[in-house]
Amino acid sequence: MIPFRSLSRCIPLVVSFMLALIAKPLSGAAAKSPTSLASSRPKIDFNRDIRPIFSDTCYACHGPDANKRKAGLRLDQKEEAFKPAKSGNYAIVPGDVAKSKLI
Repeated sequence: MIPFRSLSRCIPLVVSFMLALIAKPLSGAAAKSPTSLASSRPKIDFNRDIRPIFSDTCYACHGPDANKRKAGLRLDQKEEAFKPAKSGNYAIVPGDVAKSKLI
């Protein structure tokens, strides 16, 4: 079980991250048709759009330093981020938000 104090620091960051993902493709969406919207959405690039958020807010507690890592969750390596926790739950399940405990 993750202590609530640690979790309470991460939740606003995860929410900000998710809002950034949602807001970026939808900006200016009201004036466009669904077909033109799909073709005009900029593709989200991990290194450009996501990595800076993780670097600034997540890697201090969930990065390469094993001595500072919280909850055994490492987010700087894809294989580690997708591994099951000791509880058997997955923090991130690619393509399945409902099964991703992080979200």
